[in-house]
Amino acid sequence: MAATTDLKSVARKGVWVRVPSVRFERMSRMAKVRFHLARGANFKTWQVIDNGVVRYYDPDAVCLRMFGCRLKNRRRVADKIFSGEDKTVCAWIDCERVEVGDSSSLETQDNQNILSFNPKVVPYWVCDGECAENLDGMVFSEIISMGRRLITI
Repeated sequence: MAATTDLKSVARKGVWVRVPSVRFERMSRMAKVRFHLARGANFKTWQVIDNGVVRYYDPDAVCLRMFGCRLKNRRRVADKIFSGEDKTVCAWIDCERVEVGDSSSLETQDNQNILSFNPKVVPYWVCDGECAENLDGMVFSEIISMGRRLITI
């Protein structure tokens, strides 16, 4: 079931930025989103698993709007990767709802809160590349993907 909605503005650190309307495809509840790094045709794409259906999206072509988000991490696996073992899937975002739209009309700004996860650098989710605070399990009302970046709302 596909529905559409318009994105009229995006909040960045409490400031709303006007962006042109974007058409989104709506998915159902409790999707799992992660950046796919396995070799093959879907290398470096967003992987969205929704009701058992797996879809891949080019980060340069689409924007993912995720609602009701929780940052997930299998910490033991991430610690092993941090210690030098081979990378395996250990982090994702659980979302109540994911909307997929065209990213060409979204604007970027310098003062955005950017989420990241790289277990070779630090074995948990961080914001703005700072290693001080572990964000595993943190809940956000909305996260937007812009290319390979995840922007908190």
